[in-house]
Amino acid sequence: MIFGNKLMRLFIAIDVSIKVVENLVLLQEDLQPLIKQLGGRPRWVEAENVHLTLKFIGDIDSALMFTIRDELRELGKNHSPFSFFSQGTGCFPNEEKPRIVYAGIKDGLAQINLLREEIENRLEEKGVQKDNRPFKPHVTVGRIKTSRKEISLAEVIAPYTETEYGESKITEVLLFESRLDPSGPTYRIIERVPLTGE
Repeated sequence: MIFGNKLMRLFIAIDVSIKVVENLVLLQEDLQPLIKQLGGRPRWVEAENVHLTLKFIGDIDSALMFTIRDELRELGKNHSPFSFFSQGTGCFPNEEKPRIVYAGIKDGLAQINLLREEIENRLEEKGVQKDNRPFKPHVTVGRIKTSRKEISLAEVIAPYTETEYGESKITEVLLFESRLDPSGPTYRIIERVPLTGE
């Protein structure tokens, strides 16, 4: 597969189960009228685009993509399949000034963090800038815009802070290309890296 010499916008992620996606779509449907009543304009993540990001790489030369792919293949040999459980709902940076609505992670955090750490270390050695910000594993459900200075979703989110969305079995890490279109981002899987734990 030849991509030519161009910039590619990449990120690394793991998938979530169909059951979790279905439950998150129900959450979106519940929250839609409530947020709109407060003056918010939610832009929900499409069901087919729901994922858990391990690392956002950003725009890089396409030639580096092959190096990243090879590093991920090596990483896959060090990690066995695992499961994580999605539970709870919150907002970034917080419910008082919400920009992102997310589903939290309960079980499986240790494995997710290990994956993230090795990805950061491996790619830093290959010239990809390391992200030193605190990493909080989550599944983005939607983004909130508003014509007002700010709105609070504290009361709207409160009934869902402990909601269980379900388990996801992770057998692979995914390398995505993200393309930004006027209608929203579209994601294309470049590489599926199996977790073999060899």
